[in-house]
Amino acid sequence: MIIGEMIDHYIVREKIGEGGMGIVYRAEDTRLGRQVALKILPAEWNGDADLRRRLAREARAASTLTHPCVAAVYDYHEHVKGSFIVFEYVEGTTLCVWAASHRCTLPELLSLATQLADTLDAARKSWTSA
Repeated sequence: MIIGEMIDHYIVREKIGEGGMGIVYRAEDTRLGRQVALKILPAEWNGDADLRRRLAREARAASTLTHPCVAAVYDYHEHVKGSFIVFEYVEGTTLCVWAASHRCTLPELLSLATQLADTLDAARKSWTSA
C-alpha cells in the first residue's frame, strides 16, 4: 500500500489516475509545502531499464512545454519504490468525466476545440524545437 508512505520527500495522499506508463497520485511536497502529482512507475516495473528510460524521456519532453492547459513538470526521480515524475497538481476532473455529466453548448464546444488545438500546437512547437 503506497498511500500514506513517504517517497523521497513526498507523502503520498491518494491515487488519482492510472495509465499505461504508471499510476498517478496526489502527494504532499514536504520541502515546499505544496500539493503535487506523482506519476510513478510501479516498483515491479522498476527493474525494466527500458521502461525507466521511457519515463525519463517523457519527463524531459513534458518539461519543455509551458502552457496554461498543461501541468508543469517539476522534477524526475529514480527511487527504489519506483521511478517517478513530479507534476504540478491541478484540482479538477478529466474532460471525459466532465463531458459525461455536462451537455455542451456550441460556444463551449468551440472554446474546448480552440483550447485543445492551441495546446497541441504548443506541444508540437516545443517538441520539434527540443
